Parts: sequence; C-alpha cells; structure tokens
Amino acid sequence: MLRHRSPASQLAWVNLAMGFAVLGYWGRNWFSYLFRGITWYLSDQWLPAYALVVCVVAGLTLLGRYQATAFHWIVFGVNTVVLLGAALFLTFFRMTRLI
Repeated sequence: MLRHRSPASQLAWVNLAMGFAVLGYWGRNWFSYLFRGITWYLSDQWLPAYALVVCVVAGLTLLGRYQATAFHWIVFGVNTVVLLGAALFLTFFRMTRLI
C-alpha cells in the first residue's frame, strides 16, 4: 500500500539537497584546511554548520522522527531569497574601474 507523502516531506528533500550541496562545496575548503596548512577561523564555519543542521533536521523529518514544517518553510524561504539576490547581483553588477 502506498503511503501519502505530505508536502513537508517534499520540502525536506529539497532542503536536504541544498544542505548537501553546501557541504559538498565546503568539502574542498576543509581539505585545504587539513592538508595544505591554510589557517581557518571558527567564524568561517557558520554556513556549513547551518547546512549541517538543515541536513540533520531534514533527515529526521524524512525518517518521521521530527515534524518541522515551519522550520523547512523558513529554510526554503531563506535559500530562495539568497539565491534570487545572488542572481540579481550577478546580473546587474558591472565593474567598470578597478581603482
């Protein structure tokens, strides 16, 4: 028998994918921190920590352990605003002079 999936679980999948994308991007930086001797600061790790929290909560939601509908909508909204802002910035920003 098929189980009804709520829209929150679809949103959890989207948030999980976005969280994994951010963690995958930061994996290269972590490699540099560990093996190339690059100095890292704790303040540099706020974005990956946010992504890790999103992945954990999305995983708990998908397992049925924690229903976090409001959390997932807030995370989705934040991600949407940031991505739209980045797209607008990259579309309209022009650098005409270096100095």
